[in-house]
Amino acid sequence: MSKFNKFIPLDKSWLTRVGVLDIINGYADIERFISDQKDINDDILAIRNASIAWRKNQKINVGESATLYRLLQFASWKLKLNKVFIKEGSLKDRKITDDPNIVNFNQTKLLNLDNGTTQWATATVICGDRERLDNPPQKLKETYDAVLHWETQRKKGLCWEPKYDQTIERQVKTFLDLLNNKEVNYTPLCSDDYCFARVFNFINKKNGEKFWPSLIGHETNRIEEMEYAIKEAEETANEANSITSKDHRVIQALAMWGVVNNKKLVFKNHNSVNKSWPKFWEFLESVKREKSSDFSNNINKASQKDRKLSDKKIINLISDEIKKELNTISLIPSENVMSRLATSAYTLRSNNRYVIKSKIGSRYFMPGRENLGKIITILEDKLCSIYDVEFSITKGFSGIHNMDVVMSAIGKIIKKIVILNIQSGGHSKTRGVALKNGFEVETLNLDFDTWDLDYKDFGRIIEKWEKEKVFIYLDHTVSVNPLNIEKLTRKIPKSWIVYYDISHLQLFYFTRVFKFPKSQNFFFGGSTHKTFPGPQKSIVLLNSKKLYDLVDAEFVKNTSSVHTGSLLALLITVLEMEKFGEKYAKDILEKTKLFAKMLSKELDVVGPLPDLTNTHQICIDVPNISQITQKLASIGVITLPMRIPSKYRSGLRFGIQELCRLGLKNNDLQILSKIIIACVRDRKINTKFNIQIKSLAKRLNNNIKYTLSHKKSF
Repeated sequence: MSKFNKFIPLDKSWLTRVGVLDIINGYADIERFISDQKDINDDILAIRNASIAWRKNQKINVGESATLYRLLQFASWKLKLNKVFIKEGSLKDRKITDDPNIVNFNQTKLLNLDNGTTQWATATVICGDRERLDNPPQKLKETYDAVLHWETQRKKGLCWEPKYDQTIERQVKTFLDLLNNKEVNYTPLCSDDYCFARVFNFINKKNGEKFWPSLIGHETNRIEEMEYAIKEAEETANEANSITSKDHRVIQALAMWGVVNNKKLVFKNHNSVNKSWPKFWEFLESVKREKSSDFSNNINKASQKDRKLSDKKIINLISDEIKKELNTISLIPSENVMSRLATSAYTLRSNNRYVIKSKIGSRYFMPGRENLGKIITILEDKLCSIYDVEFSITKGFSGIHNMDVVMSAIGKIIKKIVILNIQSGGHSKTRGVALKNGFEVETLNLDFDTWDLDYKDFGRIIEKWEKEKVFIYLDHTVSVNPLNIEKLTRKIPKSWIVYYDISHLQLFYFTRVFKFPKSQNFFFGGSTHKTFPGPQKSIVLLNSKKLYDLVDAEFVKNTSSVHTGSLLALLITVLEMEKFGEKYAKDILEKTKLFAKMLSKELDVVGPLPDLTNTHQICIDVPNISQITQKLASIGVITLPMRIPSKYRSGLRFGIQELCRLGLKNNDLQILSKIIIACVRDRKINTKFNIQIKSLAKRLNNNIKYTLSHKKSF
């Protein structure tokens, strides 16, 4: 921390208070002090200039500083001086009380003006009010301290002492701790902390509005400005678009968030930070250089150490990881386990064999491997029958591979795409892949009353592109409610094409628990290892021969090996889920709703009413997500922070699909819910929790359900 102290600015709040005390009492020390400084912010420069103008009885330019304006305007009214003030920038548009009679108000009454700002109450204290409130707001307490300090120093014949900005200093310390993965316990103390606290999830929008109503009257309406800026950051990270805010606190907060989260953000109003922190960008570059240097050094040290490991030690590392896995529980919605039979397909020599598509007759041709080709054909035929489609493609390796190939194929006939906003549960990679494939992108939101597509918002897009060919690509990653595809296909123009990535909901559509319309301009697919407990592969399912030829040709261009072992494992899982899938799917849905109900007794579970989820996923809005996930991991519960729809920040996202395949019981959910609530509520985590998790993991991890009985493994 000490090496970055040189970048911390002077405390402009403190200087404004002691500076105005100088101004109204005839001292010029503030002018001399500021003139001697280098790299000072705009608001501090405004104090010096205002002091000079006050002495010379000239018009007083207060710049964009609302604090300086209110303090001097109040003094002018109180002293009946009729000073004239000039406002700059955003200050000209801010609604500020313009009534000289407020000089007769007490501090409590002044605190109710202008959305609860402390600045009018500060002004009366600066002008000699001796009242001292019990438990005053932080900024008013700072005023009491500043007046006491100024008066004490003047009685001694001394000048006041400057301070460095403690608000920024606290934020810097927390930022550096977050960057170094240290445990953080940051509490926002005043409205100037809000932007930083909001972006790092130390406070939510609701509490910001509650604690500091004055936030709506700063350079911007900071409550709404932060929500919009967070949305921009999530959507434009690592792209050419920029953060458009002009608010210095917003820009500083988002820039630090970008460094912590490895997001490359571009700011349209780069120089706005000069209002409070002139050396901000210099500070950030210094931090990034040190981070890069430390990372390189750590990598080099680790590499040197790892190079010296013997083969025995490396094998032991793998063994340790396997043992550790058996003592943990995964609540990640994108993971599952295969049966022993399906897993054993990877141990076969067939796993390493190529099955090349024929150009001379039979569907697959390779002398001596015709049977493998036949087995793959059986898989594809089964998928067509189960999903009630005409065509299936099994060449994909993952959901993202599917996304890239499908967009590349459709991009040959369509140049406009509609994707799901990441704030509505869309995948973080979709926009980038769409841009890479040359699409013009529009984003679609969810309606959080119905948790389906926002058709009012969608109407805007239809009106804009009604006469164009458009591709709708819906990758619903954070999905607590399935989308109504039948309604969607009724709303869109006939020339539009829809693809729905059902990676997370694959099992529910496989078993017909959820249903699709049958349509030529609609196709779907996704990965096969989330609710569907298969290998890390992906499939595409279609009814249109034209679309099949287009997409399949693109897969052929982009793949050689079809990963035969994965296809064998997928076929085995298809056989298992044909027999047991409906029972498994319904068990997941029932237990997930029960789990959500248990958690919602003390936590903010986010989702559709009345059950808060209609899929395998549960979303929970929590503070300090990094600390909570680390705490859960320390006792053996593995989770992954994920962006929560409607909340514009990361929270907890759970899925119990894997645990249900391992034989999860309702009583187990009681144990898990108590542990999770204790971690989120920051209650004491005792050894009992570790013992319970290890015991539960030991029982579940040796018991895979919904398997074929006549063969255990190959």
